Amino acid sequence: MEEQIKTDINNYLTCSSEERKQYLDSLLVYSPADLVKVIELPTDSENRFKIYEILYAIKPYGAELLSNIFAECKNSQDILGQLAAIEFIKDHGMHSVDLFSILFFDNLNNPILLPTIAEAIIPMIQFDMTHSSIIEQIVEISLKDNRDLLGLIPDIARSEKTAPIIFKSKAFMDWLRTIPLSPEERTVNIYIRTLLIPFAQQPLDLFLGIKNLMNSMTNPAIGLRVSCLEHIAASTSFSLDLMLSDPLFIQKVCDSSSDTTIDEQKSREKAINRLGILSYHQKKNGASQKEAVPELMVI
Repeated sequence: MEEQIKTDINNYLTCSSEERKQYLDSLLVYSPADLVKVIELPTDSENRFKIYEILYAIKPYGAELLSNIFAECKNSQDILGQLAAIEFIKDHGMHSVDLFSILFFDNLNNPILLPTIAEAIIPMIQFDMTHSSIIEQIVEISLKDNRDLLGLIPDIARSEKTAPIIFKSKAFMDWLRTIPLSPEERTVNIYIRTLLIPFAQQPLDLFLGIKNLMNSMTNPAIGLRVSCLEHIAASTSFSLDLMLSDPLFIQKVCDSSSDTTIDEQKSREKAINRLGILSYHQKKNGASQKEAVPELMVI
């Protein structure tokens, strides 16, 4: 059987990326104990990470071999291998908060590794808040030293454990109250506002405002339009009357003529439902979006 397992492992290592899952599944038919007997870590980096996939699938068997990946995270002599190891741990939800705390501070000035290290350590800290000061640092430097970290703030904002840390940062809250010119940055800004609403003592401070929402909802960037619709849906808990009092705003929310993706359609329907209004669709009633006048839904 060992020879057959070795043959199957070799087939797995040499197959195409499209076939890899199929070959991995075929290996997992064997008992973990039998697999561990023949598994060795290749010197070739690419194949070694393929073996890590097997070891992760059969853990706790082979845990000693799998733990080698944490050593690879510290190997600064091979930065690509180091990055691959960090990404593997991130993608598989593995935890070593003490190690990653060291990696974080050792690589504060490393624009290649720092974003991936930060992305990996955020869920680790949310599980164990001992190193919460790192979250504070990520929030602070996301606006100045490494803008790539800005895209990680939503991961911090959606957790009741780490969201309060954002509110404590004056610099970040000042930025959050601005309207960035870049569609990409404005999308992140609105997304973070929306995620923080459930944890805010004064959620109205996070509301983007009718005018800003209307301007952003006509932007060509799909992600920005979706973020606005999600923001509208979340804001109904504290600004429903304000939004319903503006007929042009309601008409814009109901205007699905620019929708190009399923995500946008779903977000629009969510906003419409949360507002408690009836959406009008040209195909259903023959009226154009501009001619349609939304009515309050009878509940």
